[in-house]
Amino acid sequence: RNGKYETLRFIGNKDDKTNRFRNKSAKSKPEILLAEYQRQLKYNPQQLTQLFKVSAVSRGGKLLGYRIRPNKDASLLSQFDLQSGDILTAVNGIKLNSPLKALSLIQKLAVADKVELEVLRNDQELSLTFKVEK
Repeated sequence: RNGKYETLRFIGNKDDKTNRFRNKSAKSKPEILLAEYQRQLKYNPQQLTQLFKVSAVSRGGKLLGYRIRPNKDASLLSQFDLQSGDILTAVNGIKLNSPLKALSLIQKLAVADKVELEVLRNDQELSLTFKVEK
């Protein structure tokens, strides 16, 4: 108007399809979420790095694994029975004791039908297994 640009925003109905999808995926089972993340691994792996903060953890001068913390959505970890500060030490039997192994794991996870995590939490070892819904 009057030579100026305006932005129009539409307020959507809470029952519209996009809101239903978002609400559904936010509370999805790990199997469904893993299938979505697996697709992202295949087509845009960089996008997954925005979900978690990851930092290397060493003990005795050797890489032990990677500490994970939520990036934006704190509930994301709990959907996989993980907690902020957990240390991933192995995924699908591959020890995360070298950066190269961690990188090679990305390709394997893109086609895996299950995800097995070995986690160190408060100096206790835990094993978590999830199926990937196809």
